[in-house]
Amino acid sequence: MYDIITFKAGFGNVSYSPFCVKSIWMLNHAGAAWQRTDTPDPRKYEHSKLPVLRVGDRLISDSDSIRLFLEQQGADFWGDTSPRDQAMGRALIRMVEDHMYFHVVMDRWFDDRVWPIVRDAYFTDMPKIIRGVVTNGIRKALRKGLHAQGLLRLTTDQRLVRLDQDLATIRTLLAQHTFILGDKPTLPDFSVASILSNFVATPVETASSLRVSGDPVLMGYITRMKEMFD
Repeated sequence: MYDIITFKAGFGNVSYSPFCVKSIWMLNHAGAAWQRTDTPDPRKYEHSKLPVLRVGDRLISDSDSIRLFLEQQGADFWGDTSPRDQAMGRALIRMVEDHMYFHVVMDRWFDDRVWPIVRDAYFTDMPKIIRGVVTNGIRKALRKGLHAQGLLRLTTDQRLVRLDQDLATIRTLLAQHTFILGDKPTLPDFSVASILSNFVATPVETASSLRVSGDPVLMGYITRMKEMFD
C-alpha cells in the first residue's frame, strides 16, 4: 500500500493543495491501494513541497514524479488520445500549473479578506503566539517569488485579463467534450480540474473565484471529476 503525504482536507476539497488533490485523483484513477498522512510542514521533504508518495523506503516528491511512477506501474493516463492531443494536453497542464495556480495563491495569501481565514486553517496546529510571525515570513518569501514570477507586478485588471484568457481556453475545449480531450478523463483533467476546484474553494468570494463558480460549464466539469475521483 502506498502512503501519500499531503496537506489536510479543507474548504470542500480532499486537500488544501491542488497538487495533492491531483495526486490523490491519479492514485484513484490508477486503482492503487493507498493511505494518507497529513502534515502541515513539508520542509523535511525534497523540494520542501507536498505531495510526497512513500513507496516502501522510497519517497517520490512532486505530483509529476508521482504520475511518472504510476505510469511505470501500468497506469494509463492518456487512453487512445493522439500524439497531437497529448502535446496539447501537456501544454494545458503547464498553463494551469505554472500560471493559473498562482492566481489561487494571490487570492489566498494576499487578499486581506481571505488571508486570516487561510492562515488559521493552514496553520491551526501552530501556537497563536508565533503564528503571525512565522506566517508573515512565509508571505514575505511568497511575495518575493511572485514578483520574480511576474504576476505580482500586474494590476488586478491586468491579471484578470490573463486569467480570463486561460479560462476561455478551458471552456472552449469543454464545449466539444465531456472532459478536456474527450469523453473520458486523461492526464490534463487531473491538473485542470484540481486547479479550478481550488479557485472555488477559496473561503471568501474573489473576482477570480467568481469567474469559476459562476460558470456552469466549469462547475459541471469540476463536479464530474470530484464525483469520479474524490
